[in-house]
Amino acid sequence: MRGDGMKLTFPRMGTVQVALAAVLEKLGHQVVVPPPLSADTAALGARYAPESACLPCKLVLGGFLQVAERETVDGAIMAGGVGPCRFGCYHRAHRSLMREQGFDWEWFVARPPRGRLGEVFAELSRLRAGASMRSVYSALRLGWRKLTVLDEIEEAVRE
Repeated sequence: MRGDGMKLTFPRMGTVQVALAAVLEKLGHQVVVPPPLSADTAALGARYAPESACLPCKLVLGGFLQVAERETVDGAIMAGGVGPCRFGCYHRAHRSLMREQGFDWEWFVARPPRGRLGEVFAELSRLRAGASMRSVYSALRLGWRKLTVLDEIEEAVRE
């Protein structure tokens, strides 16, 4: 790990964590993957999330809290943006709720470009950890390959 890498976590969502962990590790970060989702994850998230929050919001929060209970991390990566539900806005709620519990992490938000490539590159630049742009490109290619292979495996399993 490079000297300027961070210890980062992110939500457990399907197989995306495999690719995201590979990208972050290649950029010099240490990765902390939340434990598998469980009734305990949901109960912990429900204890601190607003009552009106949906189950995915509570599960992600519960996963972040489980990580925080067992390790010290520097930051979290969360999806953001637009979509058919409020999920893209949860990074704000999670940041606030985690701060209320005493965890002042640095937050990185992965948003769809929507014509604003500058914002995407600015956020990516924050995650570079001193890596060259060539290394960043290589890390992103690795992550994309892993996502592609995982999709192919899931498709084969469905068939």
